[in-house]
Amino acid sequence: PTHGHPGNTLPLPNFTYIGDAATLNENTNLTLNVLATSTANVTIHKIAKGVEITDEALLSGFGDPYGEAVDQIALAIASQLDNEVLNILHGITGTMAASTANNATLPTASNIVSALELFGEDIDDGPTVAVVSPAVYTAMRTTVGANTWIPASEIAAGIAVRGVVGEFQGCQVIVSNK
Repeated sequence: PTHGHPGNTLPLPNFTYIGDAATLNENTNLTLNVLATSTANVTIHKIAKGVEITDEALLSGFGDPYGEAVDQIALAIASQLDNEVLNILHGITGTMAASTANNATLPTASNIVSALELFGEDIDDGPTVAVVSPAVYTAMRTTVGANTWIPASEIAAGIAVRGVVGEFQGCQVIVSNK
């Protein structure tokens, strides 16, 4: 395994695609491809948060200061990780025409299907997740047809990603204020 410290740039190995299969005639030799690897350089950095708990807070008898501190630190680190992922996603380019009729932010079945088309056929590698604002979530539940919105309670157990509130056009939906 590759180890490092914050600030180090390390190579992250991955396999390269061997190419599409070929159609062969009877008694034709198959050309073999070499399974190769490549690397992408990644920079390690640290995400951290600290909390000070005073003896007065411990002695006050109000709740569980240690447990609350652990919960809030986990939330703070997850929030920063979300921010960093969003910054990376903002750098990804792709175009999709959105309808400006009524409300351009309202996800219609055709808008979602068009967005999925941008990802190509690799979307079968795992669940496809749409992260939406609370307002868009409300619009999805109240204005889309009953055949396109599936509440989380009706998604097969164990298949949904954590935090999923439902499914729309094959996308698991997570609500975020970001």
